Amino acid sequence: MSNLTITVLGSGCAKCKNLHELVQAAAKELGIQAEIEYSTDIEKIIELGAMSSPVLAINGQSVLEGSVPDVEDLKKLLSEYSGGGGCCSDKDRCNISCSPKDKNESGGCCCGSC
Repeated sequence: MSNLTITVLGSGCAKCKNLHELVQAAAKELGIQAEIEYSTDIEKIIELGAMSSPVLAINGQSVLEGSVPDVEDLKKLLSEYSGGGGCCSDKDRCNISCSPKDKNESGGCCCGSC
């Protein structure tokens, strides 16, 4: 998977911090190598054109604002921007976004959905 720069921007509220923690968890589960920042810089939020927080930006582009999805939805979103689908990246993308660590001994996906 390609390296990403992921930034969660917000006011410092619990909702914003929660999104940051969930993004970290989703990236870890997917095996995504990413720099994941948390910023309270209001100027950056304005530069992105966001109207509500928290904001999730990937490689400088706002991809989510004003909500805190669950880890599974964040994994789907991160998979779209990472250029891979975990261990299923050489096939049709797995609907549960397997992690590279989920390959079985023969190199196939062990999630059972591929």
